[in-house]
Amino acid sequence: MTTDAFEVLLMLRADGALLPVYRGALSQAQGWPWSIRRRYRGALLVGRSGLSRVAGIEVTGLVGRSPLARVFSVLNGDWRVAVRLDDAPLAFDAVRDAVMRGLRAHDAAGRTTFDRPPAGCLAAVARVDSLVGLFAALGLDDPAFEALDVL
Repeated sequence: MTTDAFEVLLMLRADGALLPVYRGALSQAQGWPWSIRRRYRGALLVGRSGLSRVAGIEVTGLVGRSPLARVFSVLNGDWRVAVRLDDAPLAFDAVRDAVMRGLRAHDAAGRTTFDRPPAGCLAAVARVDSLVGLFAALGLDDPAFEALDVL
């Protein structure tokens, strides 16, 4: 995978959640350290150029440099993190199926997915045969797309 901080990745969490995240989001997280680790453990990161799996998350410090900013960091649960990634040797069909399960879950919960109706996303994803096509089907290749900038 590339190292561009603004590259949009698709995160598939173990609980089935689909989250578009910027690569830069892998350096900061919100919540208590134990919940951050539990929430993202084993999550699959899908990029246009490959797949990775979250092998671990280490809290490396507080956000901010001044003492006041660090106090707010603790109060808000904002942490600097280091995410350890492992290769994820999965076939594209398995990735597409996981994305489709996530889209169905979003649809059942009544959530709009990626600024599009889930049914439209499902139909588009069902027809793709590559990671690049998957990103296009979800609208993640649009330069104006807004992804999460923190885990």
